[in-house]
Amino acid sequence: MSRWSDEATIRACAQEEPRRRSAQGPCYLGADIGKHLIHYVVGEKRTDDFLDHLDYGVVGDFAELHDLMQRFNVCVAVLDEMAETRSVREFKDNHGEVWGCWYSEAQRTGYDWMTKERRVAVNRTELLDQSHRRVVQQRCKLPRPDDRWPEFVRHLCNLARVRKVDRKSGTPSVRWVVVGGQKMDHWRHALAYAELAAAQCPVSEHARRIQRPRGDGFSPHSWMSA
Repeated sequence: MSRWSDEATIRACAQEEPRRRSAQGPCYLGADIGKHLIHYVVGEKRTDDFLDHLDYGVVGDFAELHDLMQRFNVCVAVLDEMAETRSVREFKDNHGEVWGCWYSEAQRTGYDWMTKERRVAVNRTELLDQSHRRVVQQRCKLPRPDDRWPEFVRHLCNLARVRKVDRKSGTPSVRWVVVGGQKMDHWRHALAYAELAAAQCPVSEHARRIQRPRGDGFSPHSWMSA
């Protein structure tokens, strides 16, 4: 069994900056869609392999999600399309930068981006593995812990990677399963959808400015050098 068993692994990615209310972007966004609430993670790509998650939170409906995307200048958003399929499809029809995500066990490796439907099919375990590794390897930033942090951490820690063997065939399989008493894993999936969106998002304008050569001839090797 593999999981973020405590807060320490997640806190290692936390920075001094508080959660942002807006950004120049371009930004990516991942959102887990529920019947009453939408949990989201939004951020900027600082390099091809480093993400700055600027904000995580909850909105009550798609109108609020639209406003959030405008404030952060979101250029790519990936939303869970399996729970509220019709609502997400209607939202996609009015937002060209929005994609719906479907977890598919038939999708063995990689991600199938279907342009016509603006849908991406992914293997659930593979995507959750990828977002898990990013946090463990500290290849992302999270905002400074605040009053929302404890609940965010609970969602991220409420899934565990479990290996099972089929009793009849003997075939092994791996799956992320809820380990807590309540299904509080919405931000865990929003983080995974943000991973997908970031893959299609360009490096932010802020990072590009930092990476440009300066007048004194100095060219930093990464955004962290400035």
